[in-house]
Amino acid sequence: MTVYPILWTQPRDNGTCSIKIYVYTGKAKYIGTDIAILPDHWNKKNRKVKPSHPLATTYNSILTAKCIEVERRLREGESIQDVQGRSKKQSLIELINQYIAEVQDGLHPIRKTTIKSYVALKNRLLQYCRYTGLSDLHFEDIDMKFYKSYWNFLNTVCKTELQGFANHVKNLKKFMKLGLDRKLHNNLAFRDKEFRMHKKSKGIKFYLTQEEIQKIEALDLSEWPSLQLEKDRFLISYYLLIRFGDSMKINRDNIVESKGKLFYSYTSEKTEVEVVLPLKPAALDIMKRYDYQLPKVSNVKANVKIKQIASLAGINTVIKQGNKSGPKCGFVSTHTARRSGATNLYLDGVSLKMIAQLGGWTRIDTLRHYLLASGMDVALVASDYEFFN
Repeated sequence: MTVYPILWTQPRDNGTCSIKIYVYTGKAKYIGTDIAILPDHWNKKNRKVKPSHPLATTYNSILTAKCIEVERRLREGESIQDVQGRSKKQSLIELINQYIAEVQDGLHPIRKTTIKSYVALKNRLLQYCRYTGLSDLHFEDIDMKFYKSYWNFLNTVCKTELQGFANHVKNLKKFMKLGLDRKLHNNLAFRDKEFRMHKKSKGIKFYLTQEEIQKIEALDLSEWPSLQLEKDRFLISYYLLIRFGDSMKINRDNIVESKGKLFYSYTSEKTEVEVVLPLKPAALDIMKRYDYQLPKVSNVKANVKIKQIASLAGINTVIKQGNKSGPKCGFVSTHTARRSGATNLYLDGVSLKMIAQLGGWTRIDTLRHYLLASGMDVALVASDYEFFN
């Protein structure tokens, strides 16, 4: 048995030629792949894509894997017709892998955080395949039956909440559309109105007031160093309006001086926006306490501890979030710091435009989502305006 990739000599309209898998078992057969390159990029002697092609490593890996798969299936007794037929079904996971490789090769200007979400999707789909006993996931498999099965898997096995599922659906739709654009399939089930990104039901608007922040500030946790660390991380995130990921990157080099005043300058991990904002003395004190580098910890562990801290601070007002209700401390997370900072600035009369610049928001509409003051909070501030007196 002989199995290896070859370059098809019949060019396409754009000058590229398809790469196929040559199979000889007494008679020559050819199995198609999704890869097409210009003839100059093919090494006929080594039967590989030349290093001059930007995706050479990725394509050669795919071709090697395809040859191994074809030979294995033939040795296990499958007919060449079966192998040809199943090879025509395109792999969704393979496309995600290929797209990630294209990004790494600089072909698509995608943010690092976006790529992380694509990698997370790929890993969950692979985990789903193992859980359900599938060898792969093809474009034709993506329908409402899969949608319900995948949600059940994420929710019961991975303990993923609705917002996490919505992110997976959003990225699934992106790759289904990409596969459609690249003519890898014609499955339109992902456009069904029921195949949608469910949004988390809204509870009351929730943030920590300045009085509640002061309770956390006043809390003495010197006997519990791990809680003291997360208290300090939470407060510095509040003072600087930063995300949890950016709190991990605090260092002395981010502090700049201008006209006798200190400022904190950094590039947002998520939006890659450069941000400069005044450095509050309390924030500087925290930085000095840790020699300008807070110890790293996982977001999951930090969230558990900040709930403990909020409870110890007596932040126990009963609120409702979605279908759950309970003391506010039970809903506090690391991201509550940034949300609360933006909201309290807004209630202090700072403009949306300035808050967006100080917090690295690129869109005012996105910022509005963070302004979690209730109608009564805003009304109380407005009551002091001359117009209402």
